Amino acid sequence: SVVLYASKGENPYSTQGVTLRLGEGISGQVARDRKGMVVRDAKKEGIYNGQGPRTHYKTVSFVSAPISLNGQLVGVINLTDRGSGKPFSQEDLDFLTLISPHVAGAVVRASEMSRGRKTGSGSVVGKLTAGLSHEINNPLGGVLRYINLSLEHVDEDSLAREFLVQAKSGVRRIMGVMRSLLEFARRTQYAAQTSSPVQTIVEQGLSALREQAGEKGVWIEMDVEPHLPPVVDCGLQQVVSNLIDNALDAVSTGGRIKIEARRVRSDVRMVVEDNGEGIDESIREKIFDPFFSTKPLGQGTGLGLSISKEIVEQGGGTISVESHKGIGTRFIMRLRIAPEGTPSAQVET
Repeated sequence: SVVLYASKGENPYSTQGVTLRLGEGISGQVARDRKGMVVRDAKKEGIYNGQGPRTHYKTVSFVSAPISLNGQLVGVINLTDRGSGKPFSQEDLDFLTLISPHVAGAVVRASEMSRGRKTGSGSVVGKLTAGLSHEINNPLGGVLRYINLSLEHVDEDSLAREFLVQAKSGVRRIMGVMRSLLEFARRTQYAAQTSSPVQTIVEQGLSALREQAGEKGVWIEMDVEPHLPPVVDCGLQQVVSNLIDNALDAVSTGGRIKIEARRVRSDVRMVVEDNGEGIDESIREKIFDPFFSTKPLGQGTGLGLSISKEIVEQGGGTISVESHKGIGTRFIMRLRIAPEGTPSAQVET
């Protein structure tokens, strides 16, 4: 059978977990025959398992290709929409077929990495991720060089230049995801525990985003209880930055973000709260999953909250979320007070 494992774009969870038998639907046919397919008009061919074409798609065409590694079928990759609304063609299928071995390698290694994480093997995760990054970034580097060379030989206002610029943007986006994935793996592999003052963590996490908040007209309030004991810190400055950055995306002009820290019994409780649009209940439990993102395609990697969760938990803390649609969101962290003798962190400025 073929199971939809991951998707990107509008309403990605509308088909999450859908299962097709081999031979059922376009994906099932491609998996069975191990041969790519271009659907010119989904409206006419009724490919969506009896549900009819998705009305939010900008194009009615569809391209699907098998991904195999060493002769073994790994899965199927589909392209179902493009922002320009232009239909997919045989050239798109040829390109998808060309990159499919690299995609297959990435899928297999990601699966191995997931198994390594479940068994607690951080070194396995790091090695697999480094190999994955190398396997993907090397051919992408070559693609990027050829794109740049091609751009030097096409007219400024040509359609070819438009295609090349879009391709260059896509390659850079993939490279950005790989950098974030490596950071994710390093956070999993290494858990150097130091201690840092809570006030310093908050101030440094906020410093790089004050200008952005000011430009957007967002008020940021910091309320940290005086004389809090230092907490175990495995990179909490990055967590604060990630949470504030997400909050800035969620609030509109004139919005408010509050960072609060208090001692609660044997822990420090830190809350990052905004009065933005809130997180829909249907996706709330997914937000800490790697690669999950509510941002538009190309904006963000979907790893910020995953990395944040890893950092907090490495220090023996917890992080949770409360959110109400149209009211706002609160991220609540319980941070462990650093035991006496824990070395002090050098917080970057």
